Amino acid sequence: MVRHKRHKEHDEFRKLAALATKHHKTELVKINELDNQLKIIMASVAELTKQATDLKQDISDLQTSVDNVQSAIGTAIADFEKQIADLKAIIAAGGTITPEQLQPIADALGEAKTALAAAKTDLEGTPTT
Repeated sequence: MVRHKRHKEHDEFRKLAALATKHHKTELVKINELDNQLKIIMASVAELTKQATDLKQDISDLQTSVDNVQSAIGTAIADFEKQIADLKAIIAAGGTITPEQLQPIADALGEAKTALAAAKTDLEGTPTT
């Protein structure tokens, strides 16, 4: 009778051990799946971080280009204002404006056009004509 009881307890213990082992294996599979998902998430975060860094650099480059365009425009405006002031002084003094006196304005217009085309190329990344 005692032997039968021990045998029955031993069988129950084996069933519980088998159930625990099965449960343990199931949990290990879940942990492995979660670990794989975590690796995928970490890789995605790393890629997003790289993209954010690249975007930050692109924005910085664009800001530099905008600053360069503003500087080129400011310089061109200052040159035109000086040349126009010079022409006004000549006219006010009763003088005549000659084609030679207009040449610096034409040159400045050509330089401004070239500078703005270069700035446009810099901003767009494509050549202009």
